[in-house]
Amino acid sequence: GISAPLAKKQNCFNRHLLVKGRRVQICVNGTLPEQLPFPTPIQGGAGLKNSAHGTLPALPPQDFCDIAKDSCQASNPSCDQMQPGQTIELCSVMKVPNDPITLNPLIQPNVLVRWRIFYDPQFDSSVCEKNFNLRSGQVPLVCIDMDTKVVNKPSCPGGLGK
Repeated sequence: GISAPLAKKQNCFNRHLLVKGRRVQICVNGTLPEQLPFPTPIQGGAGLKNSAHGTLPALPPQDFCDIAKDSCQASNPSCDQMQPGQTIELCSVMKVPNDPITLNPLIQPNVLVRWRIFYDPQFDSSVCEKNFNLRSGQVPLVCIDMDTKVVNKPSCPGGLGK
């Protein structure tokens, strides 16, 4: 689930509203596959890493570097206890960008957000994944595309009935 509200008004329908400058929590629950392309438990310098990128029409994906990058930090069970076939929960928090482009209150764009958790054999929580594509050795575990709208306040812009 995601802590950002899901809009019901027509001009924002079925988009999560991401308020500029606020933090949003994203959690996923699932079962690890019986056959994993990486060793478990996860330990010895490896880790699960969160990354998020937003895509606006006609622009390449933009990184959201203000994200809790260490997926093991809020995992249940902990990464060093994970085993194939086990039910897990992974959570992260990201701050909605409030950069110069979106500081203008008239700009409240629709953004496709890709949130990803991947296995990284050389995990470094200080490094933001600026590249949209994974590097050699990184293995995707979860990938979620979310239709969102970046807004100034937690409501759909446009007034009543829109």
